[in-house]
Amino acid sequence: AREFGSSLVLRAGWMGAVPVVLAKDSGGRADWYALAPGRAPKNLTHALAAPPGPLAALSAATGVHVVLGAGFYTQGYQDAATLALPVEALADIVTAQVEEGAWG
Repeated sequence: AREFGSSLVLRAGWMGAVPVVLAKDSGGRADWYALAPGRAPKNLTHALAAPPGPLAALSAATGVHVVLGAGFYTQGYQDAATLALPVEALADIVTAQVEEGAWG
């Protein structure tokens, strides 16, 4: 990750070579944008609600950015091993991500 002014730029494995930037729009809201060459920036998080007050306050007080949720994408984005899991196993994974943190 690199900081450029008030923006944070990083590369996300799931985005391939396309850099992702955290930037504020003219209204002051910060969102993540994909910066694909030859294309207008694509807002990746515009449909998400603004963070709840207590979470935003905690983030501001600690300097920790909350950027990960727990759960799974739709079927078209899953590998065969994940698709073969029973619902109970998926629920256990999501519960562990919330209670213990993602990936341990």
